[in-house]
Amino acid sequence: MYQRAVDLATQALRVDPRDVDARISLADFYAKLGDRNRAAEQMNQLPADLSDPHVLVFGAVVHMDMADRDAALSSLERAHTRGLPGGELRDWIELDPLKMSRDSRR
Repeated sequence: MYQRAVDLATQALRVDPRDVDARISLADFYAKLGDRNRAAEQMNQLPADLSDPHVLVFGAVVHMDMADRDAALSSLERAHTRGLPGGELRDWIELDPLKMSRDSRR
């Protein structure tokens, strides 16, 4: 299923290479397939000034799938500074390990 998702996201990026949703989704699909290099390549092609807090949260999920806890925390911090309501993280089970570490630092 993830390989099919990779194919669809790649097609979407052929139509619009600036499609942030397709790009970050493609990164996540690669991460879930265990292809960390391609996942990182897609993450590196995202705009440096990315400001959508929801995309930044999804980026944290991608980083967790890539086993990059520090980058995931950084992405979450950027999401918070860009206005992500705190309650929105509740349903992201992929980020539970980060939530626990944030709670323990308080």
